[in-house]
Amino acid sequence: MYRDVVSVAKSLYRLTMVYPSLRLVYVLGRLSGRFHETVIDSMGYDGSNFRVRVDNDLTPGVLLSAVNVARYLDMR
Repeated sequence: MYRDVVSVAKSLYRLTMVYPSLRLVYVLGRLSGRFHETVIDSMGYDGSNFRVRVDNDLTPGVLLSAVNVARYLDMR
């Protein structure tokens, strides 16, 4: 569960080259943190704590990893 966060972020970035909908998170997330919050809400998570503007290409992967680790720790 506690994988290297950088490798998770890089893997998610490579995945965006295949799925255009994920690519929107990277492109439109640079404009506003509200878009990022909406995407996380649509995934079933509480996105209110993740209203973050995407500054670089690794930010969404790091946030997704943080959400998963937090979920895991809550369940444990």
